[in-house]
Amino acid sequence: MKYSKVRIFYFLCIFFAISVVSYEIIFMKKYINDLSNSTEIFQESKILTQLYDSVKDIVKIEQKNITEKYIARLWLQIYEILTCLVISLIFISKKARKIIFKKLNESNTTEISFLTLKKSEILYFTLFVILIFISTIIKYLLFGCKIGFDAFDFRSRIKQDIPIIVIIPYSSLFLASLFLKFWKRKYLYILIIGLIIYTPIVRNFKKMGDPTIAGYERIDPTTLDIQIQEAITKCELGNDIFVKKTGSFFTNAFFAINFVTKHIILDGGIFKYKYAIEGIISHELGHAMEARFILFATLTLQILTFVSILFIIDCLVSKYFVDENVSRDCSSIILYLFFLSYFKVCSKPMDNILSQIFEFRADSFAKSLSQHIPLAHSLFFISFNKAPFVSSKLYSTLLYTHPSTYDRLKKLDLK
Repeated sequence: MKYSKVRIFYFLCIFFAISVVSYEIIFMKKYINDLSNSTEIFQESKILTQLYDSVKDIVKIEQKNITEKYIARLWLQIYEILTCLVISLIFISKKARKIIFKKLNESNTTEISFLTLKKSEILYFTLFVILIFISTIIKYLLFGCKIGFDAFDFRSRIKQDIPIIVIIPYSSLFLASLFLKFWKRKYLYILIIGLIIYTPIVRNFKKMGDPTIAGYERIDPTTLDIQIQEAITKCELGNDIFVKKTGSFFTNAFFAINFVTKHIILDGGIFKYKYAIEGIISHELGHAMEARFILFATLTLQILTFVSILFIIDCLVSKYFVDENVSRDCSSIILYLFFLSYFKVCSKPMDNILSQIFEFRADSFAKSLSQHIPLAHSLFFISFNKAPFVSSKLYSTLLYTHPSTYDRLKKLDLK
């Protein structure tokens, strides 16, 4: 494979990414126009019509406002893609690398004694960190200008991104270089893969712990519908259904599992929609029925995805990005930095497709318990002022863990 083919493939990927986001912008603008001119989208089933009629005075206004903010985020995604293109071209081009290293102090070509890197390489790496950090600040400033800084917490987002953009890459650069000083590269890859397996397991154990000591209360299963009680028994959930009664309410529910225990956890905000509670629990029970399979499939996919990314990075570095100025170690970490900052989204589609399949299956399980109408109520009222009801199929499949509310309601076949 020649370098030119890699470059052509890279530009095709950039073009595809811009095309997907651009189509989503066009799709959402059409949705806003449809909201202004008709209510056709809410007339496709009796239950949808009833739900719309109950809040029609505010649903259009809320959906328009939410969708406009959503479109602003989409424009920022195009900005991110173009920024990624510009910064990466500096890295891909050998001519650009030569110019950069010529500008760097030539006395910094000595290797640091306890690492495998030269001082000039660390300066080169720092240049990329600075460029990515500046582009991130500009992105958030643009977004704040678009939707208003009173609706966007600029400082907290920057604080959130500092570890990802600065601390993690430099730590990775230092630790990887130090590791390679004493061991072979294959052992580093084994260590990284081991951490990828270990981290989500530990996170799940920490996340679950004992909800009863963290402001949660158990729900008595005997107060629920008899079919739901039977499903709880069948999936061996016991009385491990918790509701968060204290703290901020986010109106959310999720199913948590590790290799030992599993819980359904509801946020107290859900109880504002009492009719919807059993529908939500039925949906989460659908996940509980497939608990071990979900855990195994998700973990396997994460490992395969990360191993393939390591393989691709290693191949690219070996063939195209190593020269007299930049070592293999420095190139690997810079590519990993790009993965964290821009290309992480490339590892998401398979995970999202799998997640959406599980969501549809959980909805179908709720329907089998005759809880599809309460579930429809919960999906409608929880989401109508939080996210657009619709999204283009391609964009939502690639980038969302959950299908759009509109697609889920249609799958429930509410006639």
